[in-house]
Amino acid sequence: MKKVLFIPLAASILLLGACSSLGNNPVNTVKDLYNAAAENDLDTFSKITSQFDEISGSQLSAMEEFASTVVDKGGVEKMKFSKIKKSNLNKETLDGITEEYGDDWELVAEEISEDEGEVFLWLLKEVDGKYYVLYADDMSLDEIMK
Repeated sequence: MKKVLFIPLAASILLLGACSSLGNNPVNTVKDLYNAAAENDLDTFSKITSQFDEISGSQLSAMEEFASTVVDKGGVEKMKFSKIKKSNLNKETLDGITEEYGDDWELVAEEISEDEGEVFLWLLKEVDGKYYVLYADDMSLDEIMK
């Protein structure tokens, strides 16, 4: 009888642990966003983008666009993401973002093209240990790096 109760209990704990890791670091948050889009999980997608004013009220169409990107790239696992260190940003970029969003933000670069240095840049803010997308746009790293 104890084994029968233990298995569902263990599965529940593992499931809760997986849910609580959502948004626990900036790179994983962006991956979680793409995975949610690919899986048509509007609830998770909306949570991650709840602070992203530009898509407020249009999460469904944004999710469809990001899901299309996942298909085009052959899956989230084939997409390349990297956290950009604040110490590598030029002063203007660092000061501008910090003035606008405070200190608890991170940037994640999603590689668009290896040849041109073009990235899709994600700005995320940490709130209570979770990261939320505030802004995203494509640009050249030359615009923001030292």
